Amino acid sequence: MIIDHIGGADLEYVRVAIQVAEHHPGLLLGTSQMPFYRMYEEAASRLDAERLVFGSDAPLVHPLPELERLLVAGLSDNELSLAVGGNVARLLGLESI
Repeated sequence: MIIDHIGGADLEYVRVAIQVAEHHPGLLLGTSQMPFYRMYEEAASRLDAERLVFGSDAPLVHPLPELERLLVAGLSDNELSLAVGGNVARLLGLESI
């Protein structure tokens, strides 16, 4: 299951979503339209970057600003690679293609 927007546009909801995900290893966090870019790094450090999946709410929202928030969030190259495609590929069984 994916909690999209990492809980929402309210910082407290984002904190709660990360906390809930800490207690439920099957939950992943979707990044679409979550404005608090520093929370991506917190989520990656508290949960593991394998629990982040990129989203943009396209076509209603252009994906570039969503990607830019991830790029400035302080994630390592590996964490960024996982978040923007590696994790979804793994979930879909496409990582070996």
